[in-house]
Amino acid sequence: MVVIAIPKEEYREGLEDCKSYLHSRILLAKGVPPQRVFDLQAKLAKLWHPLGRWHMIPIGKGYFNSSFSLVQDLRKVLVVGIWNLNPSTLRLFN
Repeated sequence: MVVIAIPKEEYREGLEDCKSYLHSRILLAKGVPPQRVFDLQAKLAKLWHPLGRWHMIPIGKGYFNSSFSLVQDLRKVLVVGIWNLNPSTLRLFN
């Protein structure tokens, strides 16, 4: 067993950073090819109308991490929860 000690200050900073992140998963309709991240971001920017900066990072198998510079943007997006991207769907969660 390996034990890694994380200093309390670094732990708190990490928790604070997580407050601006959302996780998401894109569900593609059968036969629809995956979208490029750039194209997905452009489509979402039109739907979300963010006030601040944000970006998406693909983490594999249709999952993404999204970071928001403004908490109100994160909340506005999260409250909907599931976004219809026709023909795919984006499901958001903390």
